[in-house]
This record gives sequence, C-alpha cells and structure tokens, in this order.
Amino acid sequence: KVTKDSEEIYVAVSHVWSDGLRGSTKDGLPTCQLERIDRLVRKIAPEGNGAFWVDAICIPDDKRDEGIRLMGKTYKGAAKVLVIDAGIRGLSTKAPHEKKLLRILTSVWMQRLWTLQEAIYAKEMVFEFRDGLVPASEILPEKMTCLQGHLAIDFYQLTMHMPGSNPYSNIWDISRALATRAAGRVDDETLAVIDLIHDGEISSYELANTNYSDENILAGTPKRQAQTIKSAWAAKERMKTFLTNIPKLPRNTPFLIGPKLQDPGFRWAPESFMT
Repeated sequence: KVTKDSEEIYVAVSHVWSDGLRGSTKDGLPTCQLERIDRLVRKIAPEGNGAFWVDAICIPDDKRDEGIRLMGKTYKGAAKVLVIDAGIRGLSTKAPHEKKLLRILTSVWMQRLWTLQEAIYAKEMVFEFRDGLVPASEILPEKMTCLQGHLAIDFYQLTMHMPGSNPYSNIWDISRALATRAAGRVDDETLAVIDLIHDGEISSYELANTNYSDENILAGTPKRQAQTIKSAWAAKERMKTFLTNIPKLPRNTPFLIGPKLQDPGFRWAPESFMT
C-alpha cells in the first residue's frame, strides 16, 4: 500500500480500457492480469518491490472526481510508466525502428485522451512488446532516415522533452495534440489537459466540480440519455472556465478547426479540441 505521504517506488500503468485490462474497483482485475502486471513491474523497477498503480483498481467508483484530480500527481510520482496496448504488444522487439514507431503512433493508446497526460508526466515510459519490454528512449534510432524523422515528430514531443518542461504549453499545441484523440466521456477533456497548460492557475478540482446543476429538467429521462446530456453540458461549461482562466490566449484561437461554443460571448471558442 502506497499512501500520499510515503516515498515508496511504484510504477504507473497506462492502458486503454477498450482493449486492455478492463476490470473495475468493484470486481477488481482478473488474477492472471494482476500476476502479469506484477511480473512486468518487477522487471522494469525491481527496487520497487512490485508496487504499481492502475486506474482500474486504484480509483474507487464513488471517488472518481478525486481520483481524476490526482492523476497528474500520480503519474509524476511514478518511477516509470508501463504502457500496455494490444496493438503494440503484437509486434516483436526485434522489429525495425520505423515499425515500432508506426505501431505506437497508430495504436489505440495513442488515440485516447488521458494517455497524453500520462505520457507527458512520465519520468520514463516502457512499452510492452510481444517478446519483451522496450524503454521509450530506445524507440528512436540515434541517426534517423527521412521516413523515421517524419514518424518521430509526435513521439519525440511525448517522450524526449526535458524534465520540468512542457511541449504542450499553449492552446495551439494542445489542439494539435488532441485533434486525433477521443474520450469515452466528453466532459473529461479539459480535466485531462488542465495541469499541462494552466500550471496551477486553475485547479482540476474546480473543473471537476462543474456538474449539471438542474436535475429536475431531466426527470423522467432514461438514465443513459440523462448521463449524455449532463456530460455534454459539463464539457461546455468546463471549456469556458478553462479558456477564461488563461492569462493570454493566442490570437489565432478563433481560427482553430472544429465546432464552436454557441453561448453568447463564447462563439469564438472551440467546443472541443478533439476534432
């Protein structure tokens, strides 16, 4: 057990629910998955005695918002981040550099919202391949061909930035990074990137507490439909809070590609960066 005050070494797992470990805080994870993660973690961080963090069992269902607020701190504090993705795992460690790059860039893991933050905050990422583990630092060759260079741009931004720096420090960078990503819940979007761009000026706590305020309007609405409505409303309100707390917006912000908010005073603002 690792508490917020302990200094235990642990590994954070970055995965995609749709093709990965599944599981839940109510039912846990299958024993075979836990044993597999344990073996991988002990290989990449033997000094940590097998300690690892994975959202499927470490964020209680009734404390989701609190868990989300701590995501950035969780991945920052991890000794290493283990990336588990079914597509990446299908390739051998012996494959050429460009094949490894292409497999990562076209993976489901690369297309999900939350994995951007998880990758940026990682001290070191380690990818699971079919027959072994490969650190991110070994994915890129020392001397790159033209093809490898084109493939490497997005991967380089994710993995090779200097500690303490942030390659996604403005709206334009964020919109580019999120353009090809998607999320299971649209209201998670700003929560997943707020710490990257605001750096403490506005807390994820404030955004997480922006919830649908008038439940009476939804009385009699089927549960799934009501959740969709609340999620869409929260996403728009969080985007407005997110944008209005940025001290200086780039002048080209109104020209970002994608749908715009329709609220008075915000018709210049993007409704979402995930286009």
